[in-house]
Amino acid sequence: MKKITISLLIVMMTSVLAGCGCDHKWQSATCEEPKTCKLCGETEGEPLGHDWQDATCEKPKTCANCGKTEGEALGHDWEEATCTEPKTCKRCGATEGEPLGHDLPPQLLMRPKHVHAAGQPRENRYRLKRSISTFWESRT
Repeated sequence: MKKITISLLIVMMTSVLAGCGCDHKWQSATCEEPKTCKLCGETEGEPLGHDWQDATCEKPKTCANCGKTEGEALGHDWEEATCTEPKTCKRCGATEGEPLGHDLPPQLLMRPKHVHAAGQPRENRYRLKRSISTFWESRT
């Protein structure tokens, strides 16, 4: 009986030291799984871990290695359009729409003086009749 126990112990130690005896075909480690043998499933090492890129206005937090996402996109933080600039995102600089343009009172405007030979105005824009500051000063 003692010989059988010793023989069994030797066989067990040999298999532990020699591994599974498989000629491993390793699949690379991923963000969530360690390096793994395709044949026997044995693993080696640790998972790589995610390389998170911060969320943006249009994309959620994303792993640069595997593309996994977490959370939600931040969404744009719009600053209202002005006379000269369209609506603009404070975070990413994206724009949307058109500038508002100037909404001048009719008292400040007059028709253009320059006319083409065909009788059509050279520009469709109006000229300022007097300075804006003068107009507003007269109203206060």
